[in-house]
Amino acid sequence: LISAIAIEKFSSTLGVLLKSGIPIVRAMEAASKTSESVIFSEKIEEAKSKVMAGAPLSESLQQTELFPPLVVQLVTVGEKTGNFSDMLEEIAKFYKDVIDVAVTRFTSLFEPLVIMFMAVIVGSLLVGMFLPIFKLASAGGA
Repeated sequence: LISAIAIEKFSSTLGVLLKSGIPIVRAMEAASKTSESVIFSEKIEEAKSKVMAGAPLSESLQQTELFPPLVVQLVTVGEKTGNFSDMLEEIAKFYKDVIDVAVTRFTSLFEPLVIMFMAVIVGSLLVGMFLPIFKLASAGGA
């Protein structure tokens, strides 16, 4: 999930910056800073230096070993077709959907635990309230 969030932030930021006409090296600098992961930022900086040396972005991202093959392939297609920023936005949309599904699954798995916890709390309160009444009733009847 953390990786998906980092990829989504990076690709959406890079796509928007490239679409607005910012050069790829400056866009990569800005996009690397959007990630809260230090490791991810460092790897993007390494990829940026390879791009500055003349390597394609897809090859540079593949060498970081942080990006799944799907992302690398989509970036390669974007480079070859000239729709690079559009392809990055598609990657961002895909990972946004992945994040939404993961969060939904987590919360749906978490709900039964919360319900059981609340049942234990309410049950404990009920036992704590009625146990003294039952003790008084049984002590008074004997």
